[in-house]
Amino acid sequence: MTSAALRIVAVTLFLVAAGPARAGDNLLTTPGAAARAVDEIVAKISHAPAVSLIEITPDTVTLDVQGEKPFHVNEWHWSVLDLWLFERSVLSGPQPVEPSALVKDISASFFPLSEVALDRLPEVVTAAVKRAALEDEAAVVSIRIERPTTILPEPVYGEPRWSLAVTSGREQATVYAALDGTIVGADVSGTQRARMFDMLGGDAHLAEAQTDLAAVLDANVRVREIDFSKTGIYVRAEHPSKENTLVSYSWNLNGVRRDLIDTPDVDRMVGDEENVAFTFSDLDFSVLPGLEKAALQKLDLDGGAITGLTAEKRVTGLRTPDLVWVVYVENAKGEKGQVIANTRGAILEAVEPESRRPKAEWLAGATVRATLDRIFAKFPKGEKFTSILINDDQAHVDAEDPVKPGEMASFIVDSQKITPFGRPFPPEVFGMDSGPERMFTADDMAGYDAATLDTLKQRTLERLNLQGGKISRLTFERGNVFVASPHGKVLVEIRVEAGYRGGRVTYEPDGTELDVVLP
Repeated sequence: MTSAALRIVAVTLFLVAAGPARAGDNLLTTPGAAARAVDEIVAKISHAPAVSLIEITPDTVTLDVQGEKPFHVNEWHWSVLDLWLFERSVLSGPQPVEPSALVKDISASFFPLSEVALDRLPEVVTAAVKRAALEDEAAVVSIRIERPTTILPEPVYGEPRWSLAVTSGREQATVYAALDGTIVGADVSGTQRARMFDMLGGDAHLAEAQTDLAAVLDANVRVREIDFSKTGIYVRAEHPSKENTLVSYSWNLNGVRRDLIDTPDVDRMVGDEENVAFTFSDLDFSVLPGLEKAALQKLDLDGGAITGLTAEKRVTGLRTPDLVWVVYVENAKGEKGQVIANTRGAILEAVEPESRRPKAEWLAGATVRATLDRIFAKFPKGEKFTSILINDDQAHVDAEDPVKPGEMASFIVDSQKITPFGRPFPPEVFGMDSGPERMFTADDMAGYDAATLDTLKQRTLERLNLQGGKISRLTFERGNVFVASPHGKVLVEIRVEAGYRGGRVTYEPDGTELDVVLP
């Protein structure tokens, strides 16, 4: 035998003695293979260490472990050496490592090796491939188990997790699991279905979204608003412990994620709340496909499509807030409309595009009467008012608060809705007495029909005889600082303006003139 042959035999015998054969083992799929590799490293260290990283590929394991000092990191590397007829394991380390993380306290990066369910690795790999759901045959190509770093509001380590890289060659995804191997999320932004994802384009993801969000938004979470868009679902909720602070969550194919930064609840801070909180369990996403179809039919916009959808508990100021769905529809011409429905999907109201709304003359007698009737219909029956002012594009109403009896509230009325507008000034500010005698109801306004209003407007224009003058507003009150009805009637003050000049005349419903201020 030649000397070269003898050397080959010697090397071969050395490698055989160096460790057990690993021929055919794939650390990512062979049961127990990765755990055995880690055990070899632990045996060399002579104790079960705390770790900051476990990285596994089909034929390598890298372990970053805590050194003698809490902030020291030592790296161990296990791999398979392919030597012609033999595959043998090779172990190297410890090698000092300088952490690149932004967190100052390096010791916080470690977690117990014993808590990592490496014995479940093939099972977790199979679950990750299923969760990634790539179009072509896929496989996990690497795993990292470590604490992720959150940058904002300041760098901190999160809970340790598995990150499994899945690929098919055409698509990629990363699937996340807890230390016990339970799948907890994924990043599928590198997939074809993510590129084609449209939350408003059908009902394929509604059940999945509701299940995922329900796991996060339990009964203790006070939700303020839920918005659907093409890219996913966005949730605003009240912070569980910080006053006047909102927490935001989002859902898409990657699952539920919480925004890194909490935001101030500005509306609550200034006392201008449009929505109040509700619980996520009050909603049922299964009604949405039917509601979206009904909304498109209701508005009947040429080429209209759903552009957004919101769940909110609207504060109208007229009754206890209702939890509603708001469906937004728009067509290629830019015509926009809304449909408002209850939680069961029944349509309550439709807001037509502005182009379809009649150009009402707000101060025409018929329009004033229609506005009054709409106000009386929207407010609770028997509601008490102190003032209704109508100008050329809206109305301003002061009334007893329907939600808080005994208090006063103000409202703005436009062609589509009635909106709370704070509190009116106390009458004492204007030198007037307060009390129930100032209040009136819908029944007290019966004398102001459209014909009467038009007649009184014409009389006012003639009475004031203001060059270029136009009616600017009508105000209905029991009386004001200048005049009161001797018969306890609700008066109408009709004001005429022309530039900086103006005047007014006040009447009883029967046309009796009680007060006049000439230009």
